[in-house]
Amino acid sequence: MRRVFYFIARVFNYTSAIAIGTAAVISIIMIAEFYLLDLFLGRVYEIILNLINIQQYHIFFAVMAVYFLQFGILSFIRIPAFHSFLRIINKQLKGRSINPVITDDDLRKLYKSLTRIPIYNTLIVFVLLVVSSAVFYITSYVSLSPYGDQFMILLMEYLRTSIILHGFVVVIATLLTYVLTDSLTSLERAGSYNELWKRNYFDRPVSYLRLRIKFLIIIALILISLGSFLFLIIQKQLYQDIAVSGFIIYFLSSVFAAIAIIILTSNSILRIFRDMSRVAQDITRELPVSFRVLPLEGEFADVEYLVLTMNKEIIEHRLNLEAKVAERTEELRVALVDLKERDDMVQKQLDMAGTIQRGILPGKINDWNELKFSVRYYAMEKIGGDFYDVQRMGSNKIGLYVADASGHGIPAALVTTMAKVSFGNAFLKYESPKKIFREVNRELLEHIKTQEYLTCFMVLIDDEYNVTYSNASHQKAIILRSSEGRIETLDTGGLFIGAIEDARDTYEEKTTRLNYGDRLILYTDGIPEALNPARESYSNEKFEQVILRNRDLKLKEFTNSLIEDLQNFVAGYQVQDDITLLVIELERDPTIDMVRDVRKLNSEKKYSESVNLLTNGLEKFPENQKLLYNLAKTNFMAGDFEKVIENINKYIRLESDNKYAYYLAGAASYKLHDLDSAVDLFQKALNIDSNFINALFAIGKTFKEKGQNQEAGYYFEKIKKIDEDNKLADYELNELNSAKEENESVQK
Repeated sequence: MRRVFYFIARVFNYTSAIAIGTAAVISIIMIAEFYLLDLFLGRVYEIILNLINIQQYHIFFAVMAVYFLQFGILSFIRIPAFHSFLRIINKQLKGRSINPVITDDDLRKLYKSLTRIPIYNTLIVFVLLVVSSAVFYITSYVSLSPYGDQFMILLMEYLRTSIILHGFVVVIATLLTYVLTDSLTSLERAGSYNELWKRNYFDRPVSYLRLRIKFLIIIALILISLGSFLFLIIQKQLYQDIAVSGFIIYFLSSVFAAIAIIILTSNSILRIFRDMSRVAQDITRELPVSFRVLPLEGEFADVEYLVLTMNKEIIEHRLNLEAKVAERTEELRVALVDLKERDDMVQKQLDMAGTIQRGILPGKINDWNELKFSVRYYAMEKIGGDFYDVQRMGSNKIGLYVADASGHGIPAALVTTMAKVSFGNAFLKYESPKKIFREVNRELLEHIKTQEYLTCFMVLIDDEYNVTYSNASHQKAIILRSSEGRIETLDTGGLFIGAIEDARDTYEEKTTRLNYGDRLILYTDGIPEALNPARESYSNEKFEQVILRNRDLKLKEFTNSLIEDLQNFVAGYQVQDDITLLVIELERDPTIDMVRDVRKLNSEKKYSESVNLLTNGLEKFPENQKLLYNLAKTNFMAGDFEKVIENINKYIRLESDNKYAYYLAGAASYKLHDLDSAVDLFQKALNIDSNFINALFAIGKTFKEKGQNQEAGYYFEKIKKIDEDNKLADYELNELNSAKEENESVQK
């Protein structure tokens, strides 16, 4: 319907399209009226039409001509609309588009004209219908009066029925004209008002009616219809020749007309509500707000004005808020930049701390006698609370432990660093796990005043593979007896280290023995307590099952399989704790007996026999690290320092992480008075273990020999920080101080 309307508006003009649409609706209603009159009056209607000089359709066409002319249907031949506001509409509207260069004053005039045209059109239709009806009835009376009383009786019968029907038709036509005109012009009216709003025109929308008037008109229409129907029933009782079908059609027409008007009215109201709902959604989405429909009812005009005013206030508030937000955002940006710089600095420091902490861990552990080692370490954060270490205790014993500090992050890392030093000092004093625990417990209680503590499992293994172990509330160690295919757990009594002073009396130690093929497994609680997405723990039982299932794998693959099974179980779930796994395997080495024989010969100072035995062994096993290292040691005992360096270089090409190898080569260089090489080799040993006291003392002596007393003093002082009771360091420092005082007195 609206497409047809805009098509006509483009062909003629906007107001002519309204007139044509209104005329089409009225024509349909008038045709229905003629048909109903024919049904109600039958022969009387035909006689009256034949007797009067001017028939109804002549009057109707005359009225329509006047109606179209005053709406400007002939404006294309320069006969404009009669009223100025109609001419304003036709000038500023082309189809549905508002003149893009319209001024503010003309836009206001256009808006007011569009608000007036529904009421104007309604009044014009009502007046024309009433006037045309009066003209017709007067003309009918004048035309029939010469024929006598009998024809006047027919006229009065016609008039009674016709006036009732025509009054009903006039009411319907008038109401439909208002609804139709309001509906056709609402979009352009809304467009002009929205444009005014954009141009800061904030007046309330114009309204002419209230909703209650609309509903009262509809009720009045229903009452008129019912009253007319009642009148016609009474007339039917007086005049038996009236057709019954006329009543039925009249009744149905009345009902249809009432329903049509109610539907049109309700649809117009629903359309307004839908438009308001859209506007409310646009406000919440911060979209540009404008009404597509602008009705003339006062209630809706009030609501729409309040919504637009509210949106204006919201926009102003939002702009103010955005300014404040922008200001606060800038402040936050500056603060975030500062925080990011601080965080970057903290992260760099944490990275450095993590690097330092990882540096105190042994990394790869070299084979010792027939023991091979495999270790895996995973920190939950950049710095962790787990740590492990291995200590060579003379030539016939090795100590290993795995520890776990309480908590995570920096506090745990500080505890691990301090504990590492404490364990190193304790290993220098004792060869008993429980005594080492007592010493570390004492030192931690003395220096750590917070609630941090640690758990630890320690084993000492001699060259006969006897194992002495002690547990300080840590996870039990596991021995995989490969030949028997079974698990054996190791445990002792013992409280946390660094928790309470009385813990010193709780530590115990026990012994067992490793057989060839056995694997000793030390680990932290990050393994059994790991959780999967279902919050189920990995558990010690599952860990032991995986150990047994993979017992035939080689050491490296065996260790990897344990970690892979744990990772599959966790399935990407966030790790809750650090993980450390240390596996020790006793594997048969055919050269071990040869090494033991060499040690025995060396103890008897039969160095030439030791050299021959090792040389023969290297012919059979040319890259055996044990043979090369022991040959270098034997060369040193025999005083063949050049051979020491030659064999150590061969050894280092195969194994570069043995601090003792660099220390031995440095000592040989020192003996050969190659002091620069000696310093370089001792420094390489210290790069592996910065607390290696033998290397610290040797490099100090070398600098002293070179006359660089200040550098020598630095290393002797470092020994004192590690071991306060070191007598050799005290002696050398006293020597250096005496030499310094002597030089100063000579200069004076």
